[in-house]
Amino acid sequence: MNKKKFILLALLLLCAYFYELFGGMPATVPFAPQPVKADTSLLLAPLDSRPPCSAMVRKLGALASINVITPPQELLDNYNTPADKEKLFAWLKNEMPQHPAAILSADLLVHGSLLGSRVPLGTINDEEKFLTFVNKQIWRFFPSFQDCWSAISLYRTAGINGI
Repeated sequence: MNKKKFILLALLLLCAYFYELFGGMPATVPFAPQPVKADTSLLLAPLDSRPPCSAMVRKLGALASINVITPPQELLDNYNTPADKEKLFAWLKNEMPQHPAAILSADLLVHGSLLGSRVPLGTINDEEKFLTFVNKQIWRFFPSFQDCWSAISLYRTAGINGI
């Protein structure tokens, strides 16, 4: 038993000796990364105004050196109020020539938001307006289909009439 205590004490003293010998704990300097310069920009019409659909996407884009441009907050939905689709289309027409790529949410541009698409708030006229916009505006600014993407959400739904 005394031999174990002696070895433990010797190791403790040895650690204390090397601690003092090398000047104690190393000085730490807080890490502050430099901002990354965006190599490219991307126009995004998000699903809706919630942070995971807009703010977090901008932050993730910054990590990949992509400047993600989203519509101003006042154009987007506010949970119970759908987005102003007319102003969104005007904003997109104005912004598209300035960016090399775009991702558009059909849910936002047809129904006013992802939440609105569950009701659904969009009409046949809204769908036609979106498709006309895609055919006339997008192909004008993005002749290569690889430069512009559109997304729509599909939901799991309960069976209707036993289907």
